Amino acid sequence: MDQAVMDDHAHTFRAVSHPLRVYSGQDALAELPGELARAGASRGFVLCGRSIHDRTGLVARRGTLLGNRLAGVYPDLGAGAPRHQVEAAAAAAAAVGADALVAIGAGSVTKAARVVAIRLAEQGALEDLATRYDSHGRGISTRLPAPKLPIFNVLTAAT
Repeated sequence: MDQAVMDDHAHTFRAVSHPLRVYSGQDALAELPGELARAGASRGFVLCGRSIHDRTGLVARRGTLLGNRLAGVYPDLGAGAPRHQVEAAAAAAAAVGADALVAIGAGSVTKAARVVAIRLAEQGALEDLATRYDSHGRGISTRLPAPKLPIFNVLTAAT
């Protein structure tokens, strides 16, 4: 086999993903209400950190855009999405009957949103739901079949 054919095979792959819509630009946030409606969501719950909540107008703008679709805000997610904050965010989302999560921020907030969605849908301790590694370093993932809330990420950094 010649090098060109070998190189072509080296980059062959298959990617399978859920449907994805990406909006970018100055008016991209205006698409959020329509995306919530498309998902059948009427009780969006905002997840963010203190800096986004206190130092920007993003959460207030989100409230204006979502109107009565805004069920609540959890503004205390910190770096690394500590467990106690994720658990508190999940409890707050459950208390208001959230049917969608709106993550405003970057890596820690988007990670937290995924864990909050899992926490709301699955039974058991988070440790039991997380991927574990055997003595050979192989990942053992727990099946998480329960339907999860849709997550809408509003990225504030290239993440």
